[in-house]
Amino acid sequence: MIDKKLVQKAFDDLEAGNIYFIDRKTKKITMYTLKDLAGLEALKKAMKEDPQRFAQIPKPQPAENMAEMEAFIAQVHDPKLKEAMRRAMTSHRPFREFRDLLETKIKEKREWEAYHKKNLEQRTERFLKSANLV
Repeated sequence: MIDKKLVQKAFDDLEAGNIYFIDRKTKKITMYTLKDLAGLEALKKAMKEDPQRFAQIPKPQPAENMAEMEAFIAQVHDPKLKEAMRRAMTSHRPFREFRDLLETKIKEKREWEAYHKKNLEQRTERFLKSANLV
């Protein structure tokens, strides 16, 4: 059985050098880094032997993440916080500023975490279905 929490973690991993694959045979999820040349070489060899065996978990896309944050902002009731969040979205570091704003707003931070978790769960289900893994 595939560890859905680990798939969600992969969807939420913004580190550019990390890539995740699911082994269709064992259902195991493995993270590879671009620095792990031996691991990548072993993966390449296994993929060559059986091209259908592995499914790559897609990297999170900035546009998806921005859309998720914008949808959340639309639900925020506090007009001052909503305006500050909208300003953060146009900054040169929108993800960082968005998170920083939520650090001081415990209720909204919990709401964001629940909202984000629900979105990760939905993305995970869509991915697993599209990859014929469920």
